[in-house]
Amino acid sequence: MKRFALLVFALLFTINLFAQSAANVRQHVSNSFNRITYWMDSESNVKDDSLEQANKNFQKLLLAYTSKYPQMIRVQFNGINGLKVVTSADGLLRIYSWDTGTGGTMHFFREVVQYKSGTQTRSLALNNFNKEGETGYSYEAIHTLKTGNKNYYLVNYKGIYSSKDIGEGIRIFCIDNGVLDTEVKLIKTQSGMHNSINYSYDFFSVVDWKVRPSIQFNTGTNEVKIPLVNASQKVTKNFITYKFTGKHFEKVRLN
Repeated sequence: MKRFALLVFALLFTINLFAQSAANVRQHVSNSFNRITYWMDSESNVKDDSLEQANKNFQKLLLAYTSKYPQMIRVQFNGINGLKVVTSADGLLRIYSWDTGTGGTMHFFREVVQYKSGTQTRSLALNNFNKEGETGYSYEAIHTLKTGNKNYYLVNYKGIYSSKDIGEGIRIFCIDNGVLDTEVKLIKTQSGMHNSINYSYDFFSVVDWKVRPSIQFNTGTNEVKIPLVNASQKVTKNFITYKFTGKHFEKVRLN
């Protein structure tokens, strides 16, 4: 009985410690992200340099916390407006993305990926601030494809290139031998095997639609449905379907 009581006490202590550390991590992340929103709204003459530095500082903080604190992959960040956080159903993959506010009608995003393998938690940046012209993406959702002893993660992403030019796509990740593979080529097209598939369209062609179409993944049929865009960049009501055959995704029909 005494041993059982000690185990219960240890468990409660661990839960309480996690709650405290999670709250601290969330507060630090929130404070750092608030510097981005502060400079986005500022009229200061040093706004551009300060905003860029605030984004770099935030990405650096996220990389440090997501690699140092394994529990951060379970911390809820609801309420931090502007920070998009999506997590896989199995809790092994999470992507943080945000609009840097450094663009005009063309938006620039940055992302940090956190993933778990066994007892290890690692993180990496998908984009580099020093790479000229790289816009990055807002990551919207993570779907899981289970096949054999592997889980593939199909991630929806979106880019904003002007007030009317939008791009959306789906990209495949896999955690393999403790390392995140961001270039899994599972999509077969006429041009070969690819890691992602995407489309671009005129936003004003769907601005009045009550429900705007987007890329969908059906976990029951293992099918990816992509909105069909015509030659004028107008979104239609039709979809192109790619189905997982057991080895790769292959286009099967237009519906």
